[in-house]
Amino acid sequence: MGFKLLIASAIPNKHLMVIGRITVNFALLESSISMGIWKLIGAGQEQDFGKIITSELSFKNLVALFSSLFNYLVKDQSSIDQLKNLIKDAMEAEKKRNIITHSLYVGDKKKSEVIRIKTTAKIHKGLKYQLESLTVNELNEIADFIAEVTANIQSFVSRIKLTDVWKTKTQ
Repeated sequence: MGFKLLIASAIPNKHLMVIGRITVNFALLESSISMGIWKLIGAGQEQDFGKIITSELSFKNLVALFSSLFNYLVKDQSSIDQLKNLIKDAMEAEKKRNIITHSLYVGDKKKSEVIRIKTTAKIHKGLKYQLESLTVNELNEIADFIAEVTANIQSFVSRIKLTDVWKTKTQ
């Protein structure tokens, strides 16, 4: 039993592919932060332990847990400052991803841009529409930014040495 779409997408495939890249890159960012938490709690090879802790957390809570654990365990101010900058970028990546993901798109398969529509209804502002034209290149910039933030987080996590972390805390 199939479903028939009442409104078919007129969004060009090239736009849909980049929106998919944004989604996949953001999922990798979330996973990279989770892995940082697993490393900090000493889950190591026992990743299921870490997954139990992180699997139901929102992105904001993953970031807060990673930052809190790191700040608690590590006393090197340079590393703490580096993480603060990475977190700022990660939160910006989430903001960009949310704008793209939580919008409706209209377009023409013959045109080089789509229109992003976001409808909001706030207590003091009432009903509002946000309209924005987006090209494939603009969407690729977002996907690339998220990929870069992810690579930076992964590099940071790979440099965390558990022996140093736990020695620092217990001394």
